[in-house]
Amino acid sequence: MNKSLLYAACLCTGIMAACSGGDGSQTATGTVDIAGAMKNPGEVTTSQFGSKISFVPLETNDSVLVSNKFSIWTTGSKVVLSNVGNISFGTEDAAVMVFDINTGKFLNNIGQRGQGPEDYQFPIPNVDKHYDKVSFTAGSGGGRVIYSLDGKYLGKFSPQVDAAQLNNMQMLSMTDSVTTMIENNSGDESRMLVIRSFDPTGRQIDSCVVFEGQPSQAMSLNFSGPVTFYTYDEPFTYSGHSIATVKDSQKTILFVGISRETVGNEWHIHEEFCDTVFAISRDGARPSLIFDFGGKGFPFEEVNKRMPSASEMYVTQLIEAPDKALFSFSEGWLGDDNHKTYIGIFDRSTGKTIVADAKNGIRDDLGGFMPFNPVTTTADGKWIGILTMEQIDEWLDENPEVNRPDWLANSTAEDNPVLVIISD
Repeated sequence: MNKSLLYAACLCTGIMAACSGGDGSQTATGTVDIAGAMKNPGEVTTSQFGSKISFVPLETNDSVLVSNKFSIWTTGSKVVLSNVGNISFGTEDAAVMVFDINTGKFLNNIGQRGQGPEDYQFPIPNVDKHYDKVSFTAGSGGGRVIYSLDGKYLGKFSPQVDAAQLNNMQMLSMTDSVTTMIENNSGDESRMLVIRSFDPTGRQIDSCVVFEGQPSQAMSLNFSGPVTFYTYDEPFTYSGHSIATVKDSQKTILFVGISRETVGNEWHIHEEFCDTVFAISRDGARPSLIFDFGGKGFPFEEVNKRMPSASEMYVTQLIEAPDKALFSFSEGWLGDDNHKTYIGIFDRSTGKTIVADAKNGIRDDLGGFMPFNPVTTTADGKWIGILTMEQIDEWLDENPEVNRPDWLANSTAEDNPVLVIISD
């Protein structure tokens, strides 16, 4: 493996010093002009994502049932769906199902929850959009269990690190020759991420330190008495992301989660409440997107020192494709009744930003159906949404002038959700 895969010690303040080089495969650095766009709010529509829209009902039968809480991922021509929400793993066994993305046909289940040598701890897979394997936290501990998309167990990957390190690590990607993981070493004193690459035996072959030596957002987990756990899922449901807090009688702690996304040939990471998205590529680490709130953004360094004021703004969700980024942001704290939520789209090729009131959703001007509900993208840039039958029936009741489309002709209220696919 080329040692240039990850440069060491890439430092950042608000805009990280960019590493040199580039082979044309990188997404360009873009400034998302939220402040400018809010002076003249517009509308977000499906035609801004592509030129074609299709609806694909997922197969339903007695042994293939999607629960009320689920998370989904895409890889190649397949959709991987898990019957758990993105925060609460629950206590019951949950199916991990694979469907054909073009036909909705159920293909197979993957593994099972348990403590056996082939079992996983939680039915939350790591899915690489460019690869035909998935991995899970091993039920027996000490690494990841690996499966092919057809459900075949392929073995266990155990990185040669101590248990404390492993508990702080999450997968970025896995190929036949290299597994790359992100280690979150942030604490009350230090904000630091380490990107580590391993060979198939678990031996480390490269690493990159990000945010080395920078102060962190204090996150003391010492509480007085009972605590309450809150999650905030607006506005894109089933997107696999929530802002989470823990509150006791004296304080509220914001968990600074790190979302990671494969965008083109890059890994992108975004820390909640940070105005910058960073790309980790073969040429190092650099800023990929910078959200400009015109001086009204909630300062990242103020996280867990105070709560956002009613006029301060911060990104709450982000979904990226190589050419565009869809995001939501809040003005004021999500837990306050008077906060305002917005959605926006940024076009990398034109540099244009459009923002709109989140309550209006994304209007379907391609198919003329209900508002688009995005959840993820595919490796080749398609945008994937999902609609439950409950959502569809409720919208049709509220819009009686809309004829029931042909793809719903034989559907029932108990059927599995419908994929919505936007492509060029």
